[in-house]
Amino acid sequence: LGLDREAVEAGSSVTFLPYLDGERTPNLPHASGLLHGLRHDTTGGQLLQAAYDGAVYSLLGALDLVLDTDADRSAPLLLIGGGARGKAWQRTVRRLSGRPVQVPEARELVALGAAAQAAGLLTGEDPASVARRWGTARGPVLDAVERDEETLARITGMARRGAARRHAFERRAEREERRGVCLHAIRERFRGIDVESQNRTGDEETVVSLPRDIANRQLERGDRQVA
Repeated sequence: LGLDREAVEAGSSVTFLPYLDGERTPNLPHASGLLHGLRHDTTGGQLLQAAYDGAVYSLLGALDLVLDTDADRSAPLLLIGGGARGKAWQRTVRRLSGRPVQVPEARELVALGAAAQAAGLLTGEDPASVARRWGTARGPVLDAVERDEETLARITGMARRGAARRHAFERRAEREERRGVCLHAIRERFRGIDVESQNRTGDEETVVSLPRDIANRQLERGDRQVA
């Protein structure tokens, strides 16, 4: 799009599902990306916001799967990585999660996490305790805002419809594959029915042609059985 990461625009019904290479959590290895709701007046900023919405929706879905049942779902979400510094990204996470967001001051949290794990191995201390003692999450906490249920419902509906279409296509492909195998077997079995065999006895020629309708009836029966 060639836009600054903050150049988002609201007010669009464009929906983007970010499964461009499948997804690991949730387990959707065969999923594909989807962009829906484009209009002639859709802007680049609206597409960028749709991409943010889809990415946050996917992350929140993964978070729900990995959290323990007794986890505090009102606790601040910790944003890390380069995108965490983006104001548009922060607003999107707050709007779709309905939770406060904490942005650590530390820049290399992945490296700090690895160091905390190493320290825990050396000292026998819980790495999470090491990280808390080091203050790796220290940073401003942005207040929660009302969750955008309308956008969440729209993305959820599109994800379900996409999954239903994919499953229907896969079932149809399986039926077509079985049908092809069945018809191939029938054709092989009756391959000689439509073949003219010629026998020559001296100067006399005898032509034997087996009836085509026998093979057709078998093929039609095979179609009905597979359908």
